Amino acid sequence: MIDFSISCLIVLVFMSLFPERNGFLNYIINLLGVTVLYEAYIIITTKFWGGTLGKVYFNVVILSVKAETKITWVQAILRELINIVLSLTSLIPLLIFISLSSFQYDLYQRYLIDSNFGNISALATLAIFGLEIVTSLASEKRRAIHDILAGTVVKKFGQYRKFSRVVALVCCTLALIVITVLLSKIA
Repeated sequence: MIDFSISCLIVLVFMSLFPERNGFLNYIINLLGVTVLYEAYIIITTKFWGGTLGKVYFNVVILSVKAETKITWVQAILRELINIVLSLTSLIPLLIFISLSSFQYDLYQRYLIDSNFGNISALATLAIFGLEIVTSLASEKRRAIHDILAGTVVKKFGQYRKFSRVVALVCCTLALIVITVLLSKIA
């Protein structure tokens, strides 16, 4: 919920900065902009705090698997790049649909409603999610694919660090305030 609030904040800030975008191509541009900002948030917080604000709040930390120390920039970036690649594989049916169709204004709507490619994308997403769950349940330290390939492990500490919880709560409170203000300006 905490990271969902942060993602909503990023979407609302991006929408307020670039409000007048219509059409499929501009939808993709907005989607890429929001994705880059959200992935930057994940990479930066993972490197400096050991995880996103949601992980910090619940005292979960991402560590290097070998020495169980803070992860490096390379590990933080690699971990998310693997997630991005896994997520993008579910977009392959969309790219095939676009290549087979002539570009039109309502192409994305047709893709979702009038074709089976939307169903195929949904199934691909579920398959990838299922693969992540299976690998995390089957591995000794409960490591998902992105953890195995990046050389990281997720650990939960028994005692909560008060500072971490305070930081996460303050950031989330600020995010919710900004979301409320932006929503009131959009409405």
